[in-house]
Amino acid sequence: MKVRKRGIWSLAVIIPVALLLALVLPEGRLFVLAAGVLLVFWVIKTCLNSQRYVERYIREVLTVHDDSTSS
Repeated sequence: MKVRKRGIWSLAVIIPVALLLALVLPEGRLFVLAAGVLLVFWVIKTCLNSQRYVERYIREVLTVHDDSTSS
């Protein structure tokens, strides 16, 4: 699905950027890594919720469609 692919691309950008910033800014390393972890958690949670929502929507539409054609 596109949601999963977008999530993977987001993680592929966030993780290296956070690590590079942590190396470049040693005095802000803790803040940068904490922000990176929060962003990674947010992306994963958002992608999982979006994927579940799309699957539920498809399931509901197909169920309504099946019910209307069987009557």
